[in-house]
Amino acid sequence: MSLLRTFTIALAAAAATVLFMGLLGPASGPRAGTALRLDIEELVERSDLVLEGRVLSATPVMGASGRLETDYLMTVDRTLWGQHEGTRVLRLPGGVLPDGSGLMLAGMPRLAAGEELVLMLTEAGRGELRVPVGLAQGRFTLHHGLDGTRTLVREQGSLQLVDQSSGRVQSADSRSILDYAETMGRIEAAANRKRVAALGRGR
Repeated sequence: MSLLRTFTIALAAAAATVLFMGLLGPASGPRAGTALRLDIEELVERSDLVLEGRVLSATPVMGASGRLETDYLMTVDRTLWGQHEGTRVLRLPGGVLPDGSGLMLAGMPRLAAGEELVLMLTEAGRGELRVPVGLAQGRFTLHHGLDGTRTLVREQGSLQLVDQSSGRVQSADSRSILDYAETMGRIEAAANRKRVAALGRGR
């Protein structure tokens, strides 16, 4: 079976795990989502927007598709790829209403007010909707240690990852802790290479 067919099947399985709970009761996490396994450099390469900032608020809204989405108001400290804006509203699929009902998508990370994040996002689509590249792979939470050290934590839950070479599907690490300086250095280097390549193409 080809890798493309394998991944198509995996995506179909992921789509089947999308749960719409708005009329059914309290929102609960779906079992698993599926995405291609991407390293830091590949995440940057596939991103339309890479930023570091803080979530100020989360507001559930009904999107153009008729499904629940969430507008996240953020202050942006750094934009590593894409147009910089000091304050942004990012719209992501899914969300939770005040009564606890909502729409949860398998593998899709949820953001919370007060979190400091590094996000790698797709291009805005219909209704300005974006998705983290690689689902939970494209979201990192910044943690500050008592000694002043900073780390990036990536929570991937039950995300299933498809190896690009073999097509094999494996469970992602549920929680990864990365050095902040090293990881941001890799992101910046990848963004710089992407800029050079874009200039070479006359973009």
